[in-house]
Amino acid sequence: MPSNRADHASRSRVIPANEYRRERWRNQLGWTREIHRSAQDGDWLWRLSIAEIERDAEFSLFHGVERELVLLAGNGLRLRFDDGRVHELLPPHDKLRFAGESGVRGELIDGLTHDFNLMW
Repeated sequence: MPSNRADHASRSRVIPANEYRRERWRNQLGWTREIHRSAQDGDWLWRLSIAEIERDAEFSLFHGVERELVLLAGNGLRLRFDDGRVHELLPPHDKLRFAGESGVRGELIDGLTHDFNLMW
């Protein structure tokens, strides 16, 4: 009888980066490459993506959704929240969890960034 680990590995597959679906952010101000979404009734329960941030921009709002953002590449991203909080994601892989309904503006510290985004 196979172990749970072996069984899980047989259901997993690596998705090459050139197969990620590239699409505009909901607010049209940036790009994302969707890695995976768990669908239910035409919507998603959770989603993995890589955001490409090329310029300072407001993040899209996702009411009722938790987000975790991790800096993958670039020199950093400053997040300015509507409530006055400021948080910097710095190399090598700073991360931050926040509510999707939070108004937040991303400001590039020094050049574009790629950021891993988990939403659930």
